[in-house]
Amino acid sequence: MNIFFPRTWDSLDKKLIDLLVEKSPLRDLSIENGPQDKFNRHFSSKFYTQFLGNGEKYDREWLVYSKELDKVFCFCCKLFKRRPMQLRR
Repeated sequence: MNIFFPRTWDSLDKKLIDLLVEKSPLRDLSIENGPQDKFNRHFSSKFYTQFLGNGEKYDREWLVYSKELDKVFCFCCKLFKRRPMQLRR
C-alpha cells in the first residue's frame, strides 16, 4: 500500500497517518493539466500556487491532485475527516 495515494487515506491507521503528515503529501509536478470533464474543466498545476494582491506567492501545500482519481483534495480535510460532513441549519 502506498500511503501517498489519496485513495488509501481513508484506510490508514494512526501510525501511518503520523508518517504521512511527517513526510507530507507528494505532488506529481509533471502533470500540468488533468483531463477535461464534460464542462471543459480540468485540474491545472497552476492551482498549487496562489498569487496574493501584494505580489507574493503562496504555496498551497495542502492541495493534492490524484491523477488516478482525477480529483483534487485538501490534504488535511481528506486525512483527518472522521465522519460525514453535516450541514447546519
